[in-house]
Amino acid sequence: MAAKGHLGGLFHDVGQHTLGGATEVPGGDWLLGLQPPGVPTPADALRRALLVALLAPSSHNTQPWRLRLRGAVVDVLADRSRRLVVVDPRDRELVMSCGALVGHLVLALANLGFEAAVALLPDPSQPDLLATVTVGRARAADADERVLFDQITRRHTNRRRFELRPVPPVVLDGLVADAGRAGCWLHVVRPGERHDLAGLVAAGDVIQAADPAFGVELGSWVDASRARSLDGMVPGVHGAPAKPGDGDAARLWWWRTFEAADGRAARGAAVVLDSPALVVLGAAEDDVASWLHCGMVLSTLLLRARSAGVWASFLNQAVEVPGIRRRLAEVIRAPGPPQLLLRLGYGADPGPTSRRPLAEVLVAP
Repeated sequence: MAAKGHLGGLFHDVGQHTLGGATEVPGGDWLLGLQPPGVPTPADALRRALLVALLAPSSHNTQPWRLRLRGAVVDVLADRSRRLVVVDPRDRELVMSCGALVGHLVLALANLGFEAAVALLPDPSQPDLLATVTVGRARAADADERVLFDQITRRHTNRRRFELRPVPPVVLDGLVADAGRAGCWLHVVRPGERHDLAGLVAAGDVIQAADPAFGVELGSWVDASRARSLDGMVPGVHGAPAKPGDGDAARLWWWRTFEAADGRAARGAAVVLDSPALVVLGAAEDDVASWLHCGMVLSTLLLRARSAGVWASFLNQAVEVPGIRRRLAEVIRAPGPPQLLLRLGYGADPGPTSRRPLAEVLVAP
């Protein structure tokens, strides 16, 4: 059966049925196959592209965006009702999530045959208005855009155990180049930095787990009921262990664990030491515009990695605790503030997470 809110929800939105009940389809051209004969209008292309943009990653799968659709123009707005007050008090991760949606949207429009004009933070009087995307002139997607688009339905966060084989340097070099071209930076963690980084991740775990508010916030987004709400995370998926019994509810370390070699839980520090590759994404500044740019770059990096068969997941303890984030920058000699820490590797497909339908995130013009 197709995952609710994922491909099933997308096909429902355009009045089609799933392909044989599959949870995935052979490639990104599934969207093009849903087009009616002839060239789509800019407004039709934008609406279809938004269905794909909704597959962008977000912290705890909060999907913290609202979309204001005006013909061939869409405003991407922050949905502050979905903010993570404890782990993301500045809304840094929220803004990056919206930036990733913009990145997915521009890529989808290209594959539907249109350029996209993106204006970031177009109106200072509207702080929730993070971006405006306008469908531009018709043009064909290039080969690279087609490759990346083909991965959108194949990209999921993967907390499962990765294989021991390393990620080839050519793949990592390509990710570094992608980030640099977009005005951000990507640092590939060196062997000599791993032990320090493992200690930082472990310290972040301890600090966050000791905060009762952290446990309450995390528990509100990671719960079995999220299978019905089409957002948040369901315990026991993506390689994370199942949620403990009610008696252990205050100890929510379980969600910050990964599948180990024996199928049991592995703590973050062990994951740092065992991951085939670790990368840190950052920008020169630490403001809203930089966060948006990093989110758009994240969209590209995750899809580029998947095109090479590489999975990714997040180790954000090291960037969510301010003192540890500063120490992380020192350990890797970062040229600017670190924004995300990613583990990369090869392994089994964890399957998709749910997404809310487009109608649920649209707001009136």
